[in-house]
Amino acid sequence: MQMTDTVSAPSTPAPQKFLVLFTAALTGFGPASIDMYLPSFLSISKDFGTPYENVQLTLSLFLVGFAVGQLFVGPLSDRFGRRPVLIIGMILFSIASLLCAFSTGITALIALRFLQALGGCCGQVLGRAILRDVYSGTSLAKVMSLMMLVMAAAPLVAPLVGSQVLKVGTWHDIFFLLVGLGLACLLAAIFYFRETHPQEKRTPLDIRATLKGYKAIFSSRLAVGYLLTGSMAFAALFAYISGAPGVFMGYYGLSPDVFALVFAVNIAGFATGSILNSRYVGRIGIDRVLAIVLAICTTGAVALCALVWTFYLGVVPFAVLLFISICAMHVIFANSIAGLLNNYPELAGTASALFGAGQFGFGAIAGALVGQFYDGGPRSMVTAMLCAMLISFCAQKFLTRGAPRPHSTSA
Repeated sequence: MQMTDTVSAPSTPAPQKFLVLFTAALTGFGPASIDMYLPSFLSISKDFGTPYENVQLTLSLFLVGFAVGQLFVGPLSDRFGRRPVLIIGMILFSIASLLCAFSTGITALIALRFLQALGGCCGQVLGRAILRDVYSGTSLAKVMSLMMLVMAAAPLVAPLVGSQVLKVGTWHDIFFLLVGLGLACLLAAIFYFRETHPQEKRTPLDIRATLKGYKAIFSSRLAVGYLLTGSMAFAALFAYISGAPGVFMGYYGLSPDVFALVFAVNIAGFATGSILNSRYVGRIGIDRVLAIVLAICTTGAVALCALVWTFYLGVVPFAVLLFISICAMHVIFANSIAGLLNNYPELAGTASALFGAGQFGFGAIAGALVGQFYDGGPRSMVTAMLCAMLISFCAQKFLTRGAPRPHSTSA
């Protein structure tokens, strides 16, 4: 069955271009908060006199906060609307970022990163829910890809900005920049964003209703398939993000500037994949695109892991195989969430929250495992990536394919 293309007008319409740019900025909170300070991992370790593994906890706890927060943000936005929840989240993110900049110990930084994530996750959940309020069908998949293309600028620019900041300042200044990002989105939410979730479509806020929504999603083979496909691919990506600083700067001896450039090349792959997805997903279909890109990424992860455990790989072949393994990650994320939201439009906030919680929850586990088994080389990173990609591949192949569709639109 061919998926229909629809664009629904919100009760008080916001300009379509503004919505795409605004939601891209909101979903950029996660990448910016993670990637901008990656080049400073070794510097933070030195300043606080703490092992590198402890600095990785500032990333893992951020992911935990992002996951936990989304479980509450989704239902709250379904009940009270996107705008008020978003404004509160931006305030919390800005305050926590400011306190991170003034932190003087690793324990305080870890705790503040958790709070920062609770605020920042509002952008991640609501960015997707806002688009689902306005778009559906393949139009949703296309705009998700375009949003992620714009969002790709955050992880592309963030590590480059972070490495430049370290040349003229300290890692504290990176968090001051995040304060500015939070305030900018807060002002946009207050003065320009108009509510997209009208009063008549809001659901009651009670534990039973929330659990009923979660049960409806978890009891669906199709929904679980999309959740696992996107979440485990995200876990593979965060295994890479968590391990990359130690591998490229510690193991291969790259400078922060060169590491940032390598990171940027991989993000450029994400952007290219998003462009191609937005152009062809309407013709090919969500599930077919997912099958293709998962085959590519999983094959790359298998080859990378096998060679790393067998031979010493130089930095160039390692980087090339790594690129193949992660180049289409944004395509997987965009089509997985589009497939999920298309089948549960009445629970867009809750479904988006579960998707985000799964992504960052499994991402936190993957990052923690990489740190726990880190031996100074790339083995723990590539092994975690391969395990996650295999689960993602199997979820798409055995759960989403042929599963019944609760709504008339299909992938």
